[in-house]
Amino acid sequence: MDEASGGVWLTGFGIASRLPRERQAPAPPEVIAGTLAYMAPEQTGRMNRSVDSRSDLYALGVTFYEMLTGTLPFTAADPMEWVHCHIARQPMPPSERVGGVPASLSAIVMKLLAKTGEERYQTAPVSRLIFEDASRTWSYMAASTGSRLASTMGRTGY
Repeated sequence: MDEASGGVWLTGFGIASRLPRERQAPAPPEVIAGTLAYMAPEQTGRMNRSVDSRSDLYALGVTFYEMLTGTLPFTAADPMEWVHCHIARQPMPPSERVGGVPASLSAIVMKLLAKTGEERYQTAPVSRLIFEDASRTWSYMAASTGSRLASTMGRTGY
């Protein structure tokens, strides 16, 4: 976030899925491409599932979680622990971690963080429409409560 302008940039789309479905062979966590904190469970190669655009939606969910709470949904000390977190652990919903996060917005993030692609939103446009609706609600709340993060999300279109 640029403190002076209030602008927010999302970066790091170097391995975003371009193909409808990709099969990945299991690799040691130390050599998996991408940032382990944002990696979808199927990207670990441990779930026998294809990587597709829904994998990118998981990473978006991690990003939104971090924006809403100021922390990642999981913490880990080593690559194998990151893999375990993404495959087996459920994060605490953002609305339970931080007061003032609307339950509707928290539910959207939790759906993006579902363990399987089938449980997530199926396309980015659908998740965008749902998130825009929820962020309008949050922006309204920000105007009345003065929440800096909520007003920033409203200005940037998130």
